[in-house]
Amino acid sequence: MEQLFRRWIRLFYTRRFLAEYEEQVLRAMAEDVGASSKPWLVFLFALKDAAVSGTRTRLTRSKHPSERNPKNKMKINFFPDRTIIRRLVSQPGHSLLVVAVLALGIGSTAAVFSVFDTVILKDPPVRDASNLVRVHETKGDLAGVAAPSFLAWSRNATSLEGIAAFSSAAYNLASDNNEPLRVQGSNITTNLFSVAGIEPVAGRYFRPSDFSSGEPVTLVSMGLAERLFSGPEQAIGKTMRLDGRDHTIVGVYPNELEILRLGQLATPLDLTGDRASNLAMNIGVIGRVAASSNPESVTQELETIGLDIAQAFPGRGDWSIRVTRLHDAIRQPFNGALTLLLVAVASLLLMTCTNVAGLVLAKGMARTGELSIRIALGASRGRLINMLLLESIMLGLVGGLAGMVAARPILSAILRFVPANLPRIDEIGIHGRVIAFTVGISIAAGAISGLIPALQLSGRSLSRAMSGVGKGTGAARPGNNLPGGILVLAQSTILTIILVAGGLLGKTILDLRSNETGFAIENRVTVDLNFTASKYATDRDVENFTEELERRLDLLPGVKASGTTTSLPLEGGLWNYYYVEGNPNPDGAETTGGFQAITPGYFRAMGIPLVTGRFFDSAERDGTRNVVLVSQSFANQLLSGVNPVGRRMRFSENRPWKEIIGVVGDTPNESLADRSWPQVYLPSMAIGLPWVTRWRRLVVWTDNETDVAVRQIREATWNMDPEMPLSRMRPLSTLVDTSLAKENFLAILVGAFGLAAALLGTVGIFGMVNHAVRSRRREIGIRIAIGEAPAAVFRHTVLDGLKPVIAGLGLGLMLSWWGATGLSVFLHGTDPVQPLVYGAALGLLLIAAAVAASGPALMASRINPVTALRTD
Repeated sequence: MEQLFRRWIRLFYTRRFLAEYEEQVLRAMAEDVGASSKPWLVFLFALKDAAVSGTRTRLTRSKHPSERNPKNKMKINFFPDRTIIRRLVSQPGHSLLVVAVLALGIGSTAAVFSVFDTVILKDPPVRDASNLVRVHETKGDLAGVAAPSFLAWSRNATSLEGIAAFSSAAYNLASDNNEPLRVQGSNITTNLFSVAGIEPVAGRYFRPSDFSSGEPVTLVSMGLAERLFSGPEQAIGKTMRLDGRDHTIVGVYPNELEILRLGQLATPLDLTGDRASNLAMNIGVIGRVAASSNPESVTQELETIGLDIAQAFPGRGDWSIRVTRLHDAIRQPFNGALTLLLVAVASLLLMTCTNVAGLVLAKGMARTGELSIRIALGASRGRLINMLLLESIMLGLVGGLAGMVAARPILSAILRFVPANLPRIDEIGIHGRVIAFTVGISIAAGAISGLIPALQLSGRSLSRAMSGVGKGTGAARPGNNLPGGILVLAQSTILTIILVAGGLLGKTILDLRSNETGFAIENRVTVDLNFTASKYATDRDVENFTEELERRLDLLPGVKASGTTTSLPLEGGLWNYYYVEGNPNPDGAETTGGFQAITPGYFRAMGIPLVTGRFFDSAERDGTRNVVLVSQSFANQLLSGVNPVGRRMRFSENRPWKEIIGVVGDTPNESLADRSWPQVYLPSMAIGLPWVTRWRRLVVWTDNETDVAVRQIREATWNMDPEMPLSRMRPLSTLVDTSLAKENFLAILVGAFGLAAALLGTVGIFGMVNHAVRSRRREIGIRIAIGEAPAAVFRHTVLDGLKPVIAGLGLGLMLSWWGATGLSVFLHGTDPVQPLVYGAALGLLLIAAAVAASGPALMASRINPVTALRTD
């Protein structure tokens, strides 16, 4: 049995320890285990003893000072002993305050990291995600893929194991309650899922025979299958009526494919016939890179193939190819915003650590007597640092545990403000990687928080330590409060940077919202009309319906105007090339801009002003007259100094000239910060693209409340066609809110973290000044005794507390000014040097610091000198 004892204890203790204490440990084990011969009992005893007394990294027991080698290097014991735990429990107020402060910082960091990890760090949940790429044809800011290019790549590219295409689509879905629904989905090539490397949840994916069978088939997402059919297995073989035709469900795909934004269902993408030569840039393409290739070689090969495409389709030669890893393409729009948010919350965590360090330092000064006795009894500085760091790490771990609890509600609050187009929202949560990250930052936060106090409190000579015993804290000497002042300076610097960043983002939101939108948003309601090809076969059918619907709506009480368009401001839209007669560019060079088809009532319904010329009249709805209206930016950029009315433009060299009959005000295309994109407005039937004109946005200007207007639109529409789906019915003002979703997200969260940091800073300043007052009671008592007025004591104490704050403010303002240029990408034209924002941050921090210092200063002014001298 003794051999078993020896084997077990050698797993837990160093040779150096066992050389001196092995026999004592064996005797203790024998006494505890007794006559039992059960090996597991021996193991449990050894495990218990190791957890309490140390592990392989423990220090040897302290010797008398005369025997200790002063040159011994410091070693750290990673396991606390019972005295440390008892000490933390014996100070519940201090321990709970430290844990609460750590929980706020660690919980916020864990919540933001969970978002950052899912969107930025984690690979998409597909097979060999690093080999999947997105392929785009690009020209300037324009990007997409045309069908001829995709077909040429799929035939000739050898650097890709597979290449697949998809395009956005929307479907009218007949429902059981007879209310028509509009469902977002996609058209996809039959090999999309095999290229992506994703197996079906149930059923199968498309086959090439699905194109020739004549029987319409569809795939649905797992979410839609569960909502409509109670599960994926139950959905297989069921029939869905899409756009007036019955489609058989042959498979269910997992929700992971939302990384491609496929929507809730998919139908086969037919790239034969006229579609094979359609140059519209409306296809998305993914590919799987071959083992012997990389994205760079794929780009080179596709550009080579593009030379042949340019010969078959003139005008395609000036388009370049961009190949991006799928993960990078998904996260790129949010990379900067989430990185900025993570930096902000990391700054909050760093401020939390400095705050806790100040609290630990202030509390530690009260332990001068205890530490002095330890030094007198022979404790080395390394031993004291080890003990103090272990206390902080223990508090850090407990704070991390509380932070994990706090992270869930903080994450829920964050997810309420994230933009709707943030990828993989459903995957965000407190997962294993987040938990591991939280444990790591908890240990790091505890160690960082305890390092300065440990070095300060342990760095005392024996004579200084003994001179402090029995005299309170003994901290009245000059320089004793220097570490606390440094911590407050660090907090003030970090807080200033966070407040300035939040203020600049908030100023950006205010500036963008104050910009003229170019259209009226009050008392306007918009809704999408979705026309099925089976019922509305021609543009004339669509036009007849919208014309009659507008006529009926205009007759309703409270309705002032109505009109339709193919795209609304701030939602992007269609684009094309412009050739303007007499354009000063050489050879009449093309210019890129947007275009949309509208009905005559659109401008009045939207409140878009007429600058010069006239609007369309009802006789021009059918597009037989080649007339257009253009935006002010079109006139400024392409016809500068020339009256636009009466001039002519066209979309390509083989298209007819169109006369400009009027100029209207600019409206932003995708962002409130950008209204410089030229726009051309055509009569609603003149566009000649059925896949565009069958998706109209109706705008109604009304004096009625939104719910009344919605009811009027529903009744008027469904009286004409009970199967017409009405989607995205909303006030027009939501366009502005949606367009600013990412900016609002950043401003709100950075501002919230700034307020949390301000609260922590106030607590830290209060703790530092309170500690200074308590440690200088004797000095203050003497000053009052010799005649210094309480008001002067109050003033001096507040000023002493504000000195490191003012230094931190100056440093923080300089760093904020230096880093503001890096923040300018999120400011959308707002000047990063805003005196009002910098002044507000300065004022807020000074007021908070003055308030925090006033309480201890008031206590100092009321010190009774007799009591202070007698106590010390």
